[in-house]
Amino acid sequence: MKVLVVDDEKGIRDMLQEVVSQEGYEVETASDGSEALKVVQDKNIEIALVDLRMPGMDGLELISQLKESYPDIDIIIITAYGDRESAIKALRARAYDFLMKPLDIEELLASVKRASEKHLLLQENKRLRQRLIEKGVFYGLVGTSPVMQRLYGEIKKFAPSECNILIVGESGTGKELTARAIHRNSRRSHRPLIVVDCAALKEELLESELFGHVKGAFTGALYDKTGLIEKANGGTLFLDEIGSTSLSLQSKLLRAIQEKEIRKVGSTRPIPVDIRIISATNQDPVRMVKEGSLREDLFYRLNVARIDVAPLRQRKEDIPLLVRFFVQRSRDLPSPDSFIITNEAMDRLLQYDWPGNVRELENAVERAIAAGDKASLLVDDLPEPIRDLTSKSLFLQGQVTLKEIEKRHILTVLQNTGGHRAKAAQILGISERTLYRKLRVYNIDR
Repeated sequence: MKVLVVDDEKGIRDMLQEVVSQEGYEVETASDGSEALKVVQDKNIEIALVDLRMPGMDGLELISQLKESYPDIDIIIITAYGDRESAIKALRARAYDFLMKPLDIEELLASVKRASEKHLLLQENKRLRQRLIEKGVFYGLVGTSPVMQRLYGEIKKFAPSECNILIVGESGTGKELTARAIHRNSRRSHRPLIVVDCAALKEELLESELFGHVKGAFTGALYDKTGLIEKANGGTLFLDEIGSTSLSLQSKLLRAIQEKEIRKVGSTRPIPVDIRIISATNQDPVRMVKEGSLREDLFYRLNVARIDVAPLRQRKEDIPLLVRFFVQRSRDLPSPDSFIITNEAMDRLLQYDWPGNVRELENAVERAIAAGDKASLLVDDLPEPIRDLTSKSLFLQGQVTLKEIEKRHILTVLQNTGGHRAKAAQILGISERTLYRKLRVYNIDR
């Protein structure tokens, strides 16, 4: 672990270098902000001890520049000017800790140790996240649960064949991603995958979009149009929400599948097509056939192989991996690798039933990132329906004691302050002595 000491007083630099290096850290020094930036550029610095008042570039400006270019560095401010305003400015500038001169060496070393442990934990989490993502992401689908492993196996089994596939699953479960994974694992992967959202197009437009039309076929048909089925020639056509189409259009689709040719609207000339059809529905297709909203003969043509995509509530063990995947992909975070998801927030995400499935989870994570401090995901950052699970799910339905509630709250505050006990005690409204006593009572380790 490499530590940088930045102070314009040589005596303090030398003293800090000696005491910190005796704890096993590799220590670099700099006499001002400009020199510090050069050292950080050349060395893999992980913790910086920075004097607040220095000639030229002061500590606050140095923090700002360091955090902009090296957001993972933990910065501990040291200064003789211990006024409240300076402390607030330093913490707002994302300093890890704030210590006053004359320094208490034990307090200093404890702060460095906390920052070091946090940094090591983040590094380990990053390695674990990367391994999980590498293991748990399959062509855009995310999950390591048994139901997802079964899904991956079905995709691998059916993708190389030429059979049509019907994907069944609730909205937001990842049916289109499943279709894309099938296409990418098929012999048609070098040819186009054309996606048609049948529910999004008006009935009078859907036929023209699918089959194309010739000039003058109807009012507004000012030129020949190539349909999506023809564009998919040689590749795969994905018909999402096939159940929303009319029986008339279903009849024309059936004819195209059987005859392997289409006719543009307003034309009698057949156009040969070679396509594989993957369709999807969020309803029970057997029930739709019985109710008459889906032609039975078309159903059998589309349902040569069926793949079911499980709702998120049936694979909640995948939620931590999904959350981290969405965090890593976020464009709103300066440092996704160091973004912390509190245990309480994750507990709430795991308790919620997710009627909107993975899409709802993704939106909730995006909302939390946008509403939060860009450093951590807290319960208060989550949408209201998920936040409001606390009293019902955690306490009222279980046999949770007041001691357990107090212990959880202390752990939450400690986590949100990065383990800083003085700050935690201040937030909790108790003395540090009382906090230490409660930590011993609840057997909470450093």
